[in-house]
Amino acid sequence: MNRECFYPVDYSELPYNFNKYGGNTGNRLFCHALEKYLLQGQVPFDYLSSEMTVDQINADYESIVFPLANIFSMNKEAQAQMAYYAEVFSKYKIPVYAIGAGAQARSYDELKELATNLKPTASPFIRAIYNTGGQLALRGYFTEEVLNRMGFRDAVVTGCPSLYQNGREFKVLNNKVEEKDFKPLVNGTIRYLGTRKVSEAFDQYPYSLYLDQDQFLQVLYGAELTDYSLKALYALVKKYSHRGIMLLAQDRIKLFADIPQWMDYIRRNANFSFGQRIHGNIIALLSGIPAAVHQHDSRTRELAEFFDIPVFNEWRKNDSLYDIYLKCDFNKFNESFSDKFDNFEKFLKNCNIVDNLKKLQPLRNDEFYSFPQVVNQDYFQRLTSIYPSCRIRKHFLILKNVYRLLGALTANKKFKDKSEALEIS
Repeated sequence: MNRECFYPVDYSELPYNFNKYGGNTGNRLFCHALEKYLLQGQVPFDYLSSEMTVDQINADYESIVFPLANIFSMNKEAQAQMAYYAEVFSKYKIPVYAIGAGAQARSYDELKELATNLKPTASPFIRAIYNTGGQLALRGYFTEEVLNRMGFRDAVVTGCPSLYQNGREFKVLNNKVEEKDFKPLVNGTIRYLGTRKVSEAFDQYPYSLYLDQDQFLQVLYGAELTDYSLKALYALVKKYSHRGIMLLAQDRIKLFADIPQWMDYIRRNANFSFGQRIHGNIIALLSGIPAAVHQHDSRTRELAEFFDIPVFNEWRKNDSLYDIYLKCDFNKFNESFSDKFDNFEKFLKNCNIVDNLKKLQPLRNDEFYSFPQVVNQDYFQRLTSIYPSCRIRKHFLILKNVYRLLGALTANKKFKDKSEALEIS
């Protein structure tokens, strides 16, 4: 079977098969890592597909390696997944190894409540894994405590598998550049882009870039945009934010689904990574670039704390992004990493997945390739020449207030229907 990790991503097809990447390119990173561990151990494997029957899987394979992320969540999708896989796993006669499984809450304060609410759905899912003779590897100690409170105390905390792919001796340097040479990457969400401190950082540091993992997919690689009307402008700003439109016009928003390309781009264009996306920061670390996590939930916090990655709860009023960069210290990360690596390697060995991780090599060495072509780059440059930044903001606010006013004034169904038609999501 073809190994997907060996081949460059076709970005023209990406908008149509994004679910293949977990709907988020950060998910691709830890799948890429697991492929790397299996291949370096010369372990034959296939990709699980819906066409495979349970009988076929039981007859033809020895185990299932199941990469997970924030599966232990009250999110409806996660709840549905646990219920589905609990039923599916109950039919397997080979062990299931769930790797990288994490819990998700807004904060550590919700631990007790989360464990109580999760138990009806999570317990059958966890028991189904153990009943196959399998095991769970967890992302951090918050998740471990959630499972402990539900009565499951045998899971192993290994962190995320993605961070081990540079080998046991992996280190992050503490060297600092001067502020004039500072080239930060920011990751997060469109809402995060609009926060004052983040927005200011893009003005303050001209080499700063925003690395997206999902939300700008369609506008970067999807259908070509041609409408320059105020109505279209309003829709775009509403969806991507004023700051997002300006960064698109400046070619400062990037999204990579191809892991070697992503890492190569980081090495060439940045010296710091910061933001809310844990895997956006992990891939920067793997690329040799220091990173810090701006925590926004238990999931990002526990993984950063497990690996001793610098993590910030608040962005202090007088601190610039460069000040945060200067505060980052990786001595503890470097001192503890080899022990964590050994623990993860031991888990894989105990589960008979691979014997060791002693000879990790890149899956693909691309000396020459072109970076993906952004579909609407010219569109946004022209749009912002027609409506400069201040006019974009002004037009958006005016139209937003007009639509709100229309909504407030529409007392009967006829006018209400008309105002809803004007609302552009």
